[in-house]
Amino acid sequence: MSLLKTFLKDYIYIPSRYFRNQRILKRDCAPTTLIVRGKKMASRLCFNIGFLIVASVGLLHGAYAANTYTVGGDLGWIVPPNNTYYEEWTSQRTFQIGDTFVFNWTTGTHTATEVSTKEEYDNCTKMGMILAFAGVKVTFNENGTHYFLCSEGTHCEQGQKMIIKIGDGIPPSFAAPSLTAAAALSALFFSTLAIFFLN
Repeated sequence: MSLLKTFLKDYIYIPSRYFRNQRILKRDCAPTTLIVRGKKMASRLCFNIGFLIVASVGLLHGAYAANTYTVGGDLGWIVPPNNTYYEEWTSQRTFQIGDTFVFNWTTGTHTATEVSTKEEYDNCTKMGMILAFAGVKVTFNENGTHYFLCSEGTHCEQGQKMIIKIGDGIPPSFAAPSLTAAAALSALFFSTLAIFFLN
């Protein structure tokens, strides 16, 4: 029997003037009992819908969390094999507010120095905020362009510098939610429906 027929058969009171046999569909129930059952069912439905909304918001929030990048990927923050390595690395990514950048190096002496202007960046000016230890993490909380270079020797002139452009504040995953989040949301929806109909 379909769920709708079961629901109508067990929980709906239909006035007797519309039917020949003049009775309540569930024989052992009085009309007041049916009203109480209807309220309980409505209350359960509201609870399940509320739970689904809260869980969905929680899943979506996790889906749009900020990213952590190791600057330079597997190469890390060292003198690169060519002058355009870090430019190419940043051009393949979109950075957003809240993203964290890890300046990591395992060999040699390096710094991650943030300079203020494009001119200082282009000229490898070695004055700015110097972060001088490996594994330093930098998180950006507002839009803008940030210029980093290594202030050791001629590392900057050899290409150890990069420009980080922080986007418009909308996480890239907002436009295209991850498949994992979509699958989790779908599973949550169907499990909530199952709970609702089993109760």
